[in-house]
Amino acid sequence: MMKGQEEPADTKNHFHTVAILTVVALCYANALYCGFVFDDSSAIVNNKDLLPSTPIWNIFKNDFWGTPMHKEESHKSYRPLCVLTFRLNYALHELHPVGYHLVNVILHGIVCVLVMRVFRHFFDERPSFMAAVLFAVHPIHTEAVTGVVGRAELLSCLFSLIAFLSYAKSTRHHRQTDWGCLFLTILLVTIATLCKEQGITMVGICCCYEILVVQKLTVPKLINIMTSHKSRPNNNNSSATPTKTQRKKQSRFPPWLRASIIRISVLFIATMFLLFARMRIMGTQLPVFTRFDNPASVASFPTRHLTYWYLLPVNAWLLLCPSQLCCDWTMGTIPLVTSAIDPRNLATAAFVMIMIWLGCYAVFVEGKRSRQVAMSLCFLVLPFIPASNLFFPVGFVVAERVLYVPSIGYSMLFAVVYTILQQRNVSKFVLHFLVSTLLIVYATKTVTRNLDWESEYTLFQAGLKVTTNNAKLWNNVGHALEQEEKWQDALRYFQQATNVQTDDAGAWINVGRAFKHLGNYTEAEKAYEVAKNLLPPVIPGQKYVARVAPTHLSAYVNLANIIKMNTSRLQEADKFYITPSVLCPDGTSECPDGTTYCKLTSGQWGYCPIQNAVCCSDGEHCCPAGYTCDVTAGMCSKTSSHQIYYQELLAYTGNTCCKYTSSQWYCCPLPEGVCCSDRQHCCPAGYVCDVSTETCSWSSSHQISYLAIAGITSNVVCPGGLSSCQGGTTCCKLTSGGHGCCPFPKAVCCSDGEHCCPDGYACDLSTSTCTKSDEQVFLAAVEELKAAVECSDGISSCPGGKTCCVLATGQYGCCP
Repeated sequence: MMKGQEEPADTKNHFHTVAILTVVALCYANALYCGFVFDDSSAIVNNKDLLPSTPIWNIFKNDFWGTPMHKEESHKSYRPLCVLTFRLNYALHELHPVGYHLVNVILHGIVCVLVMRVFRHFFDERPSFMAAVLFAVHPIHTEAVTGVVGRAELLSCLFSLIAFLSYAKSTRHHRQTDWGCLFLTILLVTIATLCKEQGITMVGICCCYEILVVQKLTVPKLINIMTSHKSRPNNNNSSATPTKTQRKKQSRFPPWLRASIIRISVLFIATMFLLFARMRIMGTQLPVFTRFDNPASVASFPTRHLTYWYLLPVNAWLLLCPSQLCCDWTMGTIPLVTSAIDPRNLATAAFVMIMIWLGCYAVFVEGKRSRQVAMSLCFLVLPFIPASNLFFPVGFVVAERVLYVPSIGYSMLFAVVYTILQQRNVSKFVLHFLVSTLLIVYATKTVTRNLDWESEYTLFQAGLKVTTNNAKLWNNVGHALEQEEKWQDALRYFQQATNVQTDDAGAWINVGRAFKHLGNYTEAEKAYEVAKNLLPPVIPGQKYVARVAPTHLSAYVNLANIIKMNTSRLQEADKFYITPSVLCPDGTSECPDGTTYCKLTSGQWGYCPIQNAVCCSDGEHCCPAGYTCDVTAGMCSKTSSHQIYYQELLAYTGNTCCKYTSSQWYCCPLPEGVCCSDRQHCCPAGYVCDVSTETCSWSSSHQISYLAIAGITSNVVCPGGLSSCQGGTTCCKLTSGGHGCCPFPKAVCCSDGEHCCPDGYACDLSTSTCTKSDEQVFLAAVEELKAAVECSDGISSCPGGKTCCVLATGQYGCCP
């Protein structure tokens, strides 16, 4: 062990602990007043796994954002223990942000104290304390501490540091192992990994500690050990039997080396088990990210590789000089490095040379300082590897919160420099002035940066001060403004987003929505048309994969809603009211949503009218999920005593029209569907409607829920083409000159501009009734027509006068 490993006096140790916690409290006190911003909305506000009504074991089946791990749209970020802490927060105070922020600040304070204890294994008392304070106030940590989703980093770092301290304790005696501490290390690494994936890198740090610090091995020393064994002279007296002591001396593996190999082997086996379990949970499919998330990931050689290498000095500069911090570095924030002559490659070369020089010093030079540098590099490099893009692509370009653990290595390098300056008799006043200035600058930046996280608007506006080449930042400022119904201001930001990223369909949809709310329907239609054309089309005869964000499909519906305002374009609008469909692997066929595509004997693709069905090998039939095809018997088998007839596959031919009234037709989202007698639902072909049980049956043992039919008749467009009433109602002119809706079809609008009567009745305003021969009914009030309220997801909408509210499912409902 190093000399600095000895614990300081309890009094001074307590003073340093209190001082660090005080610094953390002062730096992050204003973070308690911040709300839920950026990724907090997905991970907390809209995450159904936090709700008490959701089974708690769902946390262990879903990813960090509440999406099942097996789904393609899952980010594969498996952090159940972190989500569990969010759920505990929700159980205590639901969605009040202060409690979530308070937990993060407390966790950061505990981590800072643990960091100081780790530093005491390598440095003297004062450098350890100064480096821990640097870690506590570093501005790069604001995203991890002030942003609630950064709790994953905090928890993972906390348990990783405790695991390191436990491993250090297990190696106190070089030739002996404290097995209790070693197995505790494995348990703590597992917990850290369940908080965030990079927790597993602590195993590598422990192995480096074992080799470089506990055994004090360097490359020359290792070569010397190997050559000394090879050059050991043979005993000339071959008849003499070597003693036990001589056999130990002649052993190829000294006792200390055997103990080290055993400890490292145990860590290696545990790591392989963790990796295997992680891969089983994630499945064989890596997460799918778009080119907007990480542009370099879809670039070709050498652009991809040059850009990834350039990102290394970018991250290093953020640690060294965190003057420009941004919550989102995706899209065009950092332009791709497309050529070897790009001057930014000089930064990459300089960074690589510095790291090689430090690495060589750490492994070739023997001494306390080289070991300090070696462990600094381990803490700096190893936890960053999962986010480096060098081995597999990640869903971001740069993320400040992933630098939380690597900043420990940066703080250790600061302690190395501080120690060198101390030993070279630099004036204490000058040294303390420089250190104090650095700490004050960092702390001030942290306090001011916390203010940026107060709201969505302040956060993304701060990002635009760093870069104007990120369309996502422009869009998000626009979203914040439209929440306040500042549509004109929001429009300017949405339009700037389209200027920055002309091929971003989401930005054009935002522009269309803003124009629509401002009443400029001509420009809104143009914007929605551009968005629609940016979506991937079906290319007949070609096999390809196309991924579309679900919210982007709203371009069709919004475009249809605008077109239908012109009564002469109703048929044009109808074609855009499409049913969401599932594209088959041939890239040309489509299956209705809620069905399964299966390959037919002809080689084409058909559909099975059952979701997640099993396609039979004969290419003609299918079975429900959980059943096995028995082609010989023509049955679907679940057990020997449970069999049902299998379903015939159908070629996709479109939807089915179901009659609603003598003049109205509705749409069943299944080809050759069976229209139910209630004129509100339908069943797949081959099923029988059972309206009493609200199911579709093909046998007594197999039933599925029936489907709701959707209206395909357009709304009633009022004169002028600028407003419309729901189908089955009538537009009536109001006294104000505008139009309202009478709740009767083909109604009679009364002359007072306020009432209406059913078809065939006459208005009698003197008696406030509707008359027909000897019959009289009361007049009905004409409801003033209000513009529909579009919800924030860009897809859902509520009738005028109502409010969009987020449901527990994450979808939107309408509050009256």
